[in-house]
Amino acid sequence: MRLRRREGAGFLRRNAPLACGSAYRLSGEARADWEHSITPMTALRYSITFRTLAA
Repeated sequence: MRLRRREGAGFLRRNAPLACGSAYRLSGEARADWEHSITPMTALRYSITFRTLAA
């Protein structure tokens, strides 16, 4: 998984390895302040998103 957050005129970037078939949950700063993306793959991948509304 790739993460990036705007910092000044550019971006601060981080990578987090994900095992095949894994699930993950984003919360707190990772959900609110960072953009996330998954590296392109050739294998079939499912993406399921559960959301809650912030008050």
